[in-house]
Amino acid sequence: MAGYQQIIARAVETFGDELTASRWLSLPSVDFGGHTPLEIAQRNAYDLQSIEPVLTRIEHGINL
Repeated sequence: MAGYQQIIARAVETFGDELTASRWLSLPSVDFGGHTPLEIAQRNAYDLQSIEPVLTRIEHGINL
């Protein structure tokens, strides 16, 4: 389950702590059509690239 662990690690890197990362991964988001980031990642075989663009935008403070 390396993909899942990579997603968790990348979210923690973005948000700075596990609690905030976990919350972001589990809350529905407009960026993902009302689905959670984790649902989107799961649908794509836990491919980090399915949520990476949004994490990058968050890191850079870009809101679309």
